[in-house]
Amino acid sequence: MPKYSIVVPFHNEEDSVTTLYDQLKAVMEGLGDSFELVFVDDGSRDRTFRLLSEIAAVDSRVLVIKLRRNFGQTSALAAGFDHASGDFMLAMDGDLQHDPSEIPNFVAKLDEGYDVVRGLRTG
Repeated sequence: MPKYSIVVPFHNEEDSVTTLYDQLKAVMEGLGDSFELVFVDDGSRDRTFRLLSEIAAVDSRVLVIKLRRNFGQTSALAAGFDHASGDFMLAMDGDLQHDPSEIPNFVAKLDEGYDVVRGLRTG
């Protein structure tokens, strides 16, 4: 069982899929703990699902869930959480509005003993 599950819903995000995967992979490998990436395609009509599937085909830490239509972010996150197996869950958006380089800050708070850590954008 992985220590961390990063759950990311995607809806028509073909332009950010590869970049987000590369950034998440680098950050999580840098932490040194086991992890999985749970990518949920929320009824995309572009190449999002195909790109996610290609990534999963070469990285066994990636799980892709395809929803038959667009159910919305909350339902897509719920589907991802249902399939995630990590001790800790982290949720991110698939459009690069959340910076993966912030993950170590969240993990540091978890390591301090917090049960829930939430971030807010400033600036």
